[in-house]
Amino acid sequence: MRKRRVPLASGKRAPMVCALMNHGFRIEELHREGSVATLSIDVSTETDCTDGHFPGDPMVPAVSILLEMVGRAATSVFSLGASRGLRRVKFMAAIRPGDQLRLDLTREDQSVRFQLTREEALVSRGALLFAERS
Repeated sequence: MRKRRVPLASGKRAPMVCALMNHGFRIEELHREGSVATLSIDVSTETDCTDGHFPGDPMVPAVSILLEMVGRAATSVFSLGASRGLRRVKFMAAIRPGDQLRLDLTREDQSVRFQLTREEALVSRGALLFAERS
């Protein structure tokens, strides 16, 4: 699989960020009611976003979690503009190939709070800020 670069809101390009469906993340919307959505995310054992991160102990890089899993899911579900920042993001555990995750999203104006869990254990939480959609 070919990796591609994903433009950031700053105009810079993130090196080797995984493209959502093509590089090992399958996301499915489970439930949505107003400003709250729940999605499932399957991380493929064949994902190439873990290349070099880290040999012998692969894990999904934080930039892939934030931009690809959470950012693209939130943008798609809530029809938001480009991601423009982060707020109070915490990582409690590594995400690895083969993981099955639950992503809970709550929209608040131009921000989306998120919580990622694996088997009820909190993996990451925080908020992404988005630009107005033009």
